Parts: sequence; C-alpha cells; structure tokens
Amino acid sequence: MFCGECGTKNKETDAFCSECGAKLIHNNEKKEVKETPKKSSIPDNNANNTKKKKGLSKGILCLIISLSALFVAIITFVIICINITNPKNIANDYIKAIVNKDSNKLYNYVKVDGDNTFTSKKVFDSYVKDELKDLDITNYTITGVEYSLGKLQAKVKFKYTVKNSTAEKSEEVILTKQKSKKFLFFDNWTISDSIDSDVVKDYTLKVTKGSTLTFGGIKVDKKYLDNNKSNSNYDIYVLPQVFSYKTEIKATLPSGLVIEDSVKPSSYYNTHTVSFDEDAMSKETKNKITKYAKDSINTIYNGIISDKSFADIKSSFNSKDVTKLEKSYNELYKDIKDNSNILTKFSVTDLTVYDASLTKDGNLEVELKVNYDYIVKYKSYSDEEKTNDDSDYRYMTLTLSYSNNNYQLVDIDDFSTYFSNY
Repeated sequence: MFCGECGTKNKETDAFCSECGAKLIHNNEKKEVKETPKKSSIPDNNANNTKKKKGLSKGILCLIISLSALFVAIITFVIICINITNPKNIANDYIKAIVNKDSNKLYNYVKVDGDNTFTSKKVFDSYVKDELKDLDITNYTITGVEYSLGKLQAKVKFKYTVKNSTAEKSEEVILTKQKSKKFLFFDNWTISDSIDSDVVKDYTLKVTKGSTLTFGGIKVDKKYLDNNKSNSNYDIYVLPQVFSYKTEIKATLPSGLVIEDSVKPSSYYNTHTVSFDEDAMSKETKNKITKYAKDSINTIYNGIISDKSFADIKSSFNSKDVTKLEKSYNELYKDIKDNSNILTKFSVTDLTVYDASLTKDGNLEVELKVNYDYIVKYKSYSDEEKTNDDSDYRYMTLTLSYSNNNYQLVDIDDFSTYFSNY
C-alpha cells in the first residue's frame, strides 16, 4: 500500500505511513468515502424552498383562496346592488312590466298592507287586463334621467311607439328616494307615480238599508258595516283599501231590485252613494219597466175612454197600495171628460226611460218620454162633427214599488189631459 502523502510503500496492515506518519486509507474506506457525500458548507436554497412550500400549502393557500373568493363575491354583490338600485334600471323594469302587461310584476309596485280582500293579486290581475287591453307598445327607449329636490326625486324619461303608428310619444316615470337604505348601504328608490296603481284607503259606500252589496264582483261582508255612521235609511260600509280603477258595483235592495253601478275610487272622493239612475238600470230591468209602464198607461187611458171607474181597472195593477193611483186616475178622468174634444183612442207607440231614482220610502221613480197616437172627436165652428188622428209625446213620472220580482204601480204624474184637434 502506498502512502497518499509521500508515496512510500507500506505494508497492507499498516495504519500509518512508516516514512511520514500520515494515515493510510485502505480500499474499503475509499468506498465508504465515495458512498458518503461530503457535507457542503453552501446552503441548499432549493431544499429550503421545498420545505417552505410544503409547510404553507394547506393553511395559507386555503386562506388566500377563501379571501379571493370573498373579495370576488363582495365586488359582485356591490355591482348587482348598484344596478338594482339605479333609478334608470328600476324605471326600466317598471316600463317593461307595463309593456308586457305583466300583472304579477306590476303588483309589486302597489302599496298593499293589511286586509287585501279588495286589493288581492287576483283582483289586480283583472283590473290590469282591462286597463291595459288597448295599450300595445311595440318599442320604447329611455332617453334620460333628471334629478330634482336635492336628488331626492328622479324623473326617468322615455319615448315609445304603439302598434299601427310610427309617431313617438313621450312619458316619464317619477321615483322618490326613501329615507331607509336598501341592502343596508344603497339608495332606496321607489316608483312614486305608478300608472293607475294607487290604493285608496278606507273607501266608503252608502247604500239603501238592508241591501246586499258586491264590489268588483266580491261580496261586501257585514264586518265592513259601520254601525255608527249608518242610519235608518242607509247602510254605510267602509272598505279598508281598494284600487283606483273603475269598479263595478252591484246592490240588491231588500225588495229584490238590482242596482248596477260603477265608480273609480279616489283619495279625494273616497265616498260613493250607490244610487239608482237610468245608467244603473240593467237592460233587463229597463225592458221590464218600459213594458209595465206602457201597459199601465194604456190601461188607464183606455179605462177612461170606456167610462170605467178605477175599481173596474184596479186589478190590472196588482198593487198593494193604490190610494195615490186612484186619486190620479179620478183627476185625469175628470180633466179628459171636461174637454170639448172627446178622446176615442189612445195607444203608446214608444216609451223611453231617461232618468230614474229611489224615493225615501224605497219606491222607484222613473222619468219617461211617452210617444203616443190618439184620435179625438170634436165639433167644428159650423157644428160639424169631425175626428183628428194624430201623434204626440209627453214626459211622465211613474212611481213603482218592487217586490217578488214584480213591479207595482203606485202613481203616475203629468198625464196628458188635452188632445188637440189641429
């Protein structure tokens, strides 16, 4: 074995060089040296980085991902809220609902709280269909937004065209900023001038005592009856809230007579009396009255022509109280018989109802225009007997009672008493 320091040959069993004393390295020790790498004094950066990365991946990386997701969610929420609370976008959604006649969305703009018997979504749907049936917007464009009242009010202006027309029309939607915030931080704008969707509070209806009442097809329950305001002649109902749309009213009087009426409630005029007039008469009612009146008038005049007493024709009227009618008949009889012209024929040709009302005692008073043909006999200046066949008209007033689906004549005023021979 040779010394690695001085090159002197030594025995294989020597541990140190016999010449210089250096430690001899045997073959088996060389293998171990080669197999065991020397420890470097230079730091291994890759090893340190590997250790660091391995330690952060589960904690910090998850935290970074979570914070990033939260940040994105917050930004998205803010953007969505800004869009939702923008007056222009709010107005656009409202206009779009009108264009599409979407009653479900439009109902969200109606301020309804508490008892909604007469302001339910179902009731609103029927009103919207009626109110918007003739509105057919084909195109619209929002042209601008104007702020006023210290930016407490916003006017969103838009132009639109309707079907079968190229002319542009202009409208505006008015919004008001509320004191409360939306989503805690954002301005809260509400439609303050929504088209025909106002709600009228404590709407009062006055109707004949003992009548049953329906409002917009909904029966008005007795729980809405205000006993303090009602009196011996009228029942007063107070409805918690109703829509400001034209609404049909139907009242059935204790006698069974049906009144058909309509009203458009308003906050300025929040009381309506369900009255009976010509417009409130159904076609069926009007036909019954005109036929009954025509028959009654013909019976009275033809009774006088035939020299009949009231007792002879009384059964034709089937009325419980004929005191006034009998008096009127007798007065008419005397007036006609005292005339120099002798009435020989009378026939109602046409009869028109032009007004109607209810009396305090619940009778029906009907104003009529009566057209009739007549024939009279008279003597000329030469004492010659002649006849005159002519036509005329007269305005008369009939008073009727109503029970068991039948009309009964109570009285007639303003009879024709003179029939001209010219």
